[in-house]
Amino acid sequence: QLFFSDIEKKKIIKWACYSLLIATSIGLVVWMIAPDIGIHFGYSPYESSYVEAKPLPIYHCLFIQDHCIPRLQATFSGPNQAGALMALLLGLIALVFQFSWWLLLPTAALVVTFSRSAWVGVVIAALYWIPKKWLLKGGITAIIVLVAIIAWKPDIITHGLSSVEHLDKTSAGIEHILKEPLGSGLGTAGPVSRRVFGEEKALISENWYLQIGEEAGIVSLLLLLLFTAWIIKDLFLIGNKQSAIVGSILLAVSIQAIFLHLWED
Repeated sequence: QLFFSDIEKKKIIKWACYSLLIATSIGLVVWMIAPDIGIHFGYSPYESSYVEAKPLPIYHCLFIQDHCIPRLQATFSGPNQAGALMALLLGLIALVFQFSWWLLLPTAALVVTFSRSAWVGVVIAALYWIPKKWLLKGGITAIIVLVAIIAWKPDIITHGLSSVEHLDKTSAGIEHILKEPLGSGLGTAGPVSRRVFGEEKALISENWYLQIGEEAGIVSLLLLLLFTAWIIKDLFLIGNKQSAIVGSILLAVSIQAIFLHLWED
Protein backbone atom coordinates (compact mmCIF):
# COMPACT_ATOMS: atom_id res chain seq x y z
CA GLN A 1 0.00 0.00 0.00
CA LEU A 2 1.30 3.45 -0.91
CA PHE A 3 1.07 6.37 1.47
CA PHE A 4 1.45 9.97 0.34
CA SER A 5 2.27 12.93 2.51
CA ASP A 6 0.00 15.98 2.48
CA ILE A 7 2.54 17.82 0.32
CA GLU A 8 2.66 14.96 -2.19
CA LYS A 9 -1.15 14.78 -2.31
CA LYS A 10 -1.34 18.50 -3.07
CA LYS A 11 1.22 18.10 -5.85
CA ILE A 12 -0.71 15.20 -7.39
CA ILE A 13 -4.00 17.14 -7.31
CA LYS A 14 -2.34 20.29 -8.64
CA TRP A 15 -0.82 18.46 -11.62
CA ALA A 16 -4.14 16.76 -12.28
CA CYS A 17 -5.63 20.27 -12.39
CA TYR A 18 -3.00 21.51 -14.82
CA SER A 19 -3.50 18.47 -17.07
CA LEU A 20 -7.29 18.86 -17.12
CA LEU A 21 -7.08 22.62 -17.66
CA ILE A 22 -4.83 22.10 -20.70
CA ALA A 23 -7.17 19.41 -22.07
CA THR A 24 -10.21 21.63 -21.47
CA SER A 25 -8.54 24.58 -23.21
CA ILE A 26 -7.71 22.44 -26.24
CA GLY A 27 -11.26 21.08 -26.26
CA LEU A 28 -12.78 24.56 -26.24
CA VAL A 29 -10.50 25.78 -29.04
CA VAL A 30 -11.34 22.72 -31.14
CA TRP A 31 -15.05 23.18 -30.39
CA MET A 32 -14.87 26.77 -31.67
CA ILE A 33 -12.80 26.32 -34.83
CA ALA A 34 -12.93 22.65 -35.93
CA PRO A 35 -15.61 20.60 -34.16
CA ASP A 36 -15.44 17.89 -36.83
CA ILE A 37 -11.70 17.28 -36.41
CA GLY A 38 -12.45 13.90 -34.87
CA ILE A 39 -13.30 12.46 -38.28
CA HIS A 40 -9.53 12.46 -38.99
CA PHE A 41 -8.91 10.38 -35.85
CA GLY A 42 -11.31 7.52 -36.44
CA TYR A 43 -14.59 9.03 -35.26
CA SER A 44 -17.79 8.36 -37.19
CA PRO A 45 -19.22 11.10 -39.45
CA TYR A 46 -22.71 10.45 -38.01
CA GLU A 47 -23.73 13.53 -36.01
CA SER A 48 -25.42 12.68 -32.70
CA SER A 49 -26.09 9.12 -33.76
CA TYR A 50 -24.74 6.08 -31.97
CA VAL A 51 -24.53 3.28 -34.53
CA GLU A 52 -24.01 -0.26 -33.24
CA ALA A 53 -20.47 -1.57 -33.85
CA LYS A 54 -19.43 1.78 -35.39
CA PRO A 55 -17.07 4.45 -33.99
CA LEU A 56 -18.42 7.26 -31.82
CA PRO A 57 -19.91 10.26 -33.67
CA ILE A 58 -17.66 13.26 -34.30
CA TYR A 59 -19.97 15.25 -32.04
CA HIS A 60 -23.50 15.40 -30.71
CA CYS A 61 -25.84 18.16 -31.83
CA LEU A 62 -28.04 20.59 -30.01
CA PHE A 63 -30.69 21.21 -32.64
CA ILE A 64 -32.20 24.69 -32.65
CA GLN A 65 -34.73 25.09 -35.45
CA ASP A 66 -33.01 22.25 -37.34
CA HIS A 67 -29.64 23.97 -37.01
CA CYS A 68 -26.95 21.81 -35.39
CA ILE A 69 -24.81 23.37 -32.67
CA PRO A 70 -21.95 20.96 -31.80
CA ARG A 71 -21.79 19.98 -28.13
CA LEU A 72 -18.41 19.80 -26.41
CA GLN A 73 -17.74 16.16 -25.65
CA ALA A 74 -15.17 14.08 -23.82
CA THR A 75 -12.58 12.07 -25.71
CA PHE A 76 -13.96 8.59 -26.56
CA SER A 77 -17.29 9.58 -25.04
CA GLY A 78 -20.11 12.12 -25.15
CA PRO A 79 -21.09 15.58 -23.87
CA ASN A 80 -22.67 14.29 -20.66
CA GLN A 81 -19.41 12.61 -19.70
CA ALA A 82 -17.61 15.86 -20.48
CA GLY A 83 -20.02 17.55 -18.07
CA ALA A 84 -19.12 15.06 -15.34
CA LEU A 85 -15.43 15.69 -16.02
CA MET A 86 -16.00 19.44 -15.63
CA ALA A 87 -17.70 18.80 -12.27
CA LEU A 88 -14.52 17.02 -11.19
CA LEU A 89 -12.29 19.81 -12.50
CA LEU A 90 -14.36 22.52 -10.80
CA GLY A 91 -13.95 20.71 -7.51
CA LEU A 92 -10.20 20.22 -7.93
CA ILE A 93 -9.69 23.89 -8.83
CA ALA A 94 -11.70 24.96 -5.78
CA LEU A 95 -9.47 22.73 -3.66
CA VAL A 96 -6.11 23.78 -5.12
CA PHE A 97 -6.64 27.40 -6.18
CA GLN A 98 -9.20 28.53 -3.59
CA PHE A 99 -12.16 29.32 -5.89
CA SER A 100 -10.07 31.41 -8.32
CA TRP A 101 -10.73 32.78 -11.80
CA TRP A 102 -9.59 29.41 -13.16
CA LEU A 103 -13.13 28.22 -12.42
CA LEU A 104 -14.34 30.19 -15.46
CA LEU A 105 -12.65 27.80 -17.90
CA PRO A 106 -14.41 24.57 -16.84
CA THR A 107 -17.61 26.58 -16.30
CA ALA A 108 -17.50 27.71 -19.95
CA ALA A 109 -16.82 24.13 -21.04
CA LEU A 110 -19.68 22.89 -18.87
CA VAL A 111 -22.06 25.37 -20.53
CA VAL A 112 -21.19 24.30 -24.10
CA THR A 113 -21.64 20.61 -23.33
CA PHE A 114 -25.34 21.56 -23.16
CA SER A 115 -25.64 18.70 -20.69
CA ARG A 116 -28.71 19.52 -18.60
CA SER A 117 -27.95 16.72 -16.15
CA ALA A 118 -24.46 18.10 -15.54
CA TRP A 119 -25.84 21.62 -15.09
CA VAL A 120 -28.38 20.40 -12.52
CA GLY A 121 -25.80 18.29 -10.68
CA VAL A 122 -23.21 21.06 -10.44
CA VAL A 123 -25.77 23.70 -9.39
CA ILE A 124 -27.17 21.51 -6.59
CA ALA A 125 -23.68 20.58 -5.39
CA ALA A 126 -22.64 24.25 -5.46
CA LEU A 127 -25.48 25.23 -3.10
CA TYR A 128 -23.37 23.96 -0.18
CA TRP A 129 -20.69 26.55 -0.93
CA ILE A 130 -22.86 29.57 -1.69
CA PRO A 131 -23.30 31.93 1.29
CA LYS A 132 -26.90 31.96 2.52
CA LYS A 133 -27.21 35.70 1.89
CA TRP A 134 -26.57 35.04 -1.82
CA LEU A 135 -28.93 32.08 -2.20
CA LEU A 136 -32.11 34.13 -2.66
CA LYS A 137 -30.49 36.52 -5.17
CA GLY A 138 -28.85 33.63 -6.99
CA GLY A 139 -32.12 31.68 -7.12
CA ILE A 140 -34.06 34.63 -8.51
CA THR A 141 -31.33 35.27 -11.10
CA ALA A 142 -31.32 31.61 -12.13
CA ILE A 143 -35.11 31.62 -12.58
CA ILE A 144 -34.96 34.79 -14.69
CA VAL A 145 -32.19 33.31 -16.88
CA LEU A 146 -34.11 30.04 -17.24
CA VAL A 147 -37.34 31.81 -18.24
CA ALA A 148 -35.42 34.01 -20.72
CA ILE A 149 -33.78 30.96 -22.33
CA ILE A 150 -37.12 29.14 -22.60
CA ALA A 151 -38.70 32.22 -24.18
CA TRP A 152 -35.74 32.79 -26.54
CA LYS A 153 -34.54 29.28 -27.52
CA PRO A 154 -36.51 26.59 -25.65
CA ASP A 155 -34.59 23.78 -27.39
CA ILE A 156 -31.54 24.64 -25.27
CA ILE A 157 -33.53 23.34 -22.28
CA THR A 158 -35.91 20.84 -23.88
CA HIS A 159 -33.45 19.42 -26.47
CA GLY A 160 -36.38 18.93 -28.81
CA LEU A 161 -38.00 15.54 -28.20
CA SER A 162 -35.22 14.46 -25.83
CA SER A 163 -37.17 15.32 -22.66
CA VAL A 164 -40.21 13.33 -23.80
CA GLU A 165 -37.98 10.36 -24.66
CA HIS A 166 -36.33 10.56 -21.22
CA LEU A 167 -39.73 10.42 -19.53
CA ASP A 168 -40.89 7.50 -21.68
CA LYS A 169 -37.72 5.52 -20.99
CA THR A 170 -37.89 6.28 -17.28
CA SER A 171 -41.49 5.05 -17.15
CA ALA A 172 -40.50 1.90 -19.04
CA GLY A 173 -37.66 1.29 -16.58
CA ILE A 174 -39.96 1.61 -13.56
CA GLU A 175 -42.50 -0.73 -15.16
CA HIS A 176 -39.77 -3.29 -15.80
CA ILE A 177 -38.64 -3.18 -12.16
CA LEU A 178 -42.21 -3.67 -10.93
CA LYS A 179 -42.62 -6.58 -13.33
CA GLU A 180 -39.27 -8.16 -12.30
CA PRO A 181 -38.73 -7.05 -8.66
CA LEU A 182 -35.83 -9.48 -8.21
CA GLY A 183 -34.16 -8.25 -11.39
CA SER A 184 -33.78 -9.84 -14.81
CA GLY A 185 -30.01 -10.41 -14.63
CA LEU A 186 -26.78 -8.59 -15.37
CA GLY A 187 -26.50 -7.28 -18.90
CA THR A 188 -30.26 -7.16 -19.44
CA ALA A 189 -30.51 -3.36 -19.07
CA GLY A 190 -28.47 -0.27 -19.90
CA PRO A 191 -26.12 0.25 -22.86
CA VAL A 192 -24.68 -3.28 -22.63
CA SER A 193 -28.15 -4.71 -23.32
CA ARG A 194 -27.77 -3.41 -26.88
CA ARG A 195 -25.04 -5.98 -27.41
CA VAL A 196 -27.02 -8.72 -25.64
CA PHE A 197 -30.43 -8.20 -27.26
CA GLY A 198 -29.82 -5.79 -30.14
CA GLU A 199 -30.99 -2.20 -30.39
CA GLU A 200 -34.69 -2.99 -30.78
CA LYS A 201 -35.04 -5.05 -27.59
CA ALA A 202 -32.48 -3.22 -25.44
CA LEU A 203 -33.69 -1.74 -22.14
CA ILE A 204 -32.34 1.81 -22.05
CA SER A 205 -33.93 3.69 -19.14
CA GLU A 206 -31.27 6.47 -19.28
CA ASN A 207 -30.99 6.24 -15.50
CA TRP A 208 -28.16 4.38 -13.80
CA TYR A 209 -30.20 3.61 -10.69
CA LEU A 210 -33.11 2.21 -12.66
CA GLN A 211 -30.62 0.15 -14.67
CA ILE A 212 -29.37 -1.49 -11.46
CA GLY A 213 -32.96 -2.04 -10.36
CA GLU A 214 -33.80 -3.66 -13.69
CA GLU A 215 -30.74 -5.91 -13.62
CA ALA A 216 -30.43 -6.76 -9.92
CA GLY A 217 -33.82 -5.95 -8.40
CA ILE A 218 -35.37 -3.55 -5.92
CA VAL A 219 -33.20 -4.61 -2.95
CA SER A 220 -29.99 -3.95 -4.90
CA LEU A 221 -31.35 -0.60 -6.07
CA LEU A 222 -32.11 0.46 -2.48
CA LEU A 223 -28.68 -0.70 -1.30
CA LEU A 224 -26.99 1.34 -4.05
CA LEU A 225 -28.99 4.46 -3.14
CA LEU A 226 -28.30 4.06 0.59
CA PHE A 227 -24.59 3.35 0.02
CA THR A 228 -24.15 6.38 -2.25
CA ALA A 229 -26.05 8.68 0.12
CA TRP A 230 -24.06 7.34 3.10
CA ILE A 231 -20.70 8.08 1.42
CA ILE A 232 -21.78 11.60 0.40
CA LYS A 233 -23.15 12.36 3.88
CA ASP A 234 -19.98 11.13 5.61
CA LEU A 235 -17.75 13.15 3.28
CA PHE A 236 -19.61 16.33 4.25
CA LEU A 237 -19.61 15.43 7.94
CA ILE A 238 -15.84 14.83 8.15
CA GLY A 239 -15.53 18.57 8.56
CA ASN A 240 -12.62 19.56 6.32
CA LYS A 241 -12.65 21.34 2.99
CA GLN A 242 -11.04 18.55 0.99
CA SER A 243 -13.65 15.97 2.02
CA ALA A 244 -16.53 18.40 1.46
CA ILE A 245 -15.31 19.16 -2.07
CA VAL A 246 -15.00 15.45 -2.86
CA GLY A 247 -18.51 15.03 -1.47
CA SER A 248 -19.74 17.82 -3.74
CA ILE A 249 -18.16 16.21 -6.81
CA LEU A 250 -19.69 12.84 -5.94
CA LEU A 251 -23.08 14.49 -5.31
CA ALA A 252 -23.00 16.28 -8.69
CA VAL A 253 -22.16 13.09 -10.61
CA SER A 254 -24.64 11.01 -8.60
CA ILE A 255 -27.39 13.45 -9.58
CA GLN A 256 -26.31 13.19 -13.22
CA ALA A 257 -26.76 9.42 -13.00
CA ILE A 258 -30.49 9.98 -12.39
CA PHE A 259 -30.74 11.03 -16.04
CA LEU A 260 -27.99 8.94 -17.65
CA HIS A 261 -26.16 5.63 -17.68
CA LEU A 262 -23.20 7.59 -16.36
CA TRP A 263 -21.34 5.43 -13.86
CA GLU A 264 -20.11 3.08 -16.58
CA ASP A 265 -17.71 5.88 -17.60
